[in-house]
This record gives sequence, C-alpha cells and structure tokens, in this order.
Amino acid sequence: MNHKRKKTIKDWGMADSVILATARSASAKVVTGDRHFGGLPHAIMV
Repeated sequence: MNHKRKKTIKDWGMADSVILATARSASAKVVTGDRHFGGLPHAIMV
C-alpha cells in the first residue's frame, strides 16, 4: 500500500500508511484535514 500511494501522492509517508492501515483493519474512518487522504473511502475530510 505504501509503495503504491507514494507513486501517486506527493509526500505520502510511512505514518500516513500506518494510519490508513489501522483504520482499514478496524473498519474505521480517518477524520482528517490532511490532503493526502482526500478521495479515499476510509477518510472523512474536515
């Protein structure tokens, strides 16, 4: 996942991947204002 996101999103970091993977494994949403998560089904942008 980290490798694919790094190719498409500038400045995507390992911390972003950990946050996203944690949300997916818990069937949770990431509530964030971080532009890196825009357009992802597991993210709610505020």
